[in-house]
Amino acid sequence: MGCDIMKARLSSKNSGLIEKRILLLGLDNAGKTSILLQMKENSFMPQSVPTIGLNIEQVQFRDYNLTFWDVGGQATKLWKHYFDSVDGLIFVIDSTDPERLAKAKAELTRVSKDPGLAHIPYLLMFNKIDLAEQRVPLEELILKMDIEELSKSRIVNF
Repeated sequence: MGCDIMKARLSSKNSGLIEKRILLLGLDNAGKTSILLQMKENSFMPQSVPTIGLNIEQVQFRDYNLTFWDVGGQATKLWKHYFDSVDGLIFVIDSTDPERLAKAKAELTRVSKDPGLAHIPYLLMFNKIDLAEQRVPLEELILKMDIEELSKSRIVNF
């Protein structure tokens, strides 16, 4: 938060594109794969198959070659094995699942405290926010996820 994840090394193998590795995490059914496919294909896939293990996709954006590691949300204990050599993290939260917000918060807190990710900027995405009749109001999501406290502990200085 508050850090430009687009600063870094140039890759000689991709015509000078800046290589970035982004870890995509969240509980199962949060919509990680749908978000990734939207970025890659620029189309919405309402019925995607749950990710078992890992899904890797590359997206070129301007001068960047972004490699997204979409890790399945069912095996949260295995997430730490993907923390090495990432440049950023996107944590996806299902805004239509109030019963699992506490679990999402616990996993996000665990991830944010991992020393391997201490200097890695991250983005929180409240997915499915457009489903007005089913979603938790944004103000409530911010309170339940304790975003203010979380952001205080994640200020990254370079």
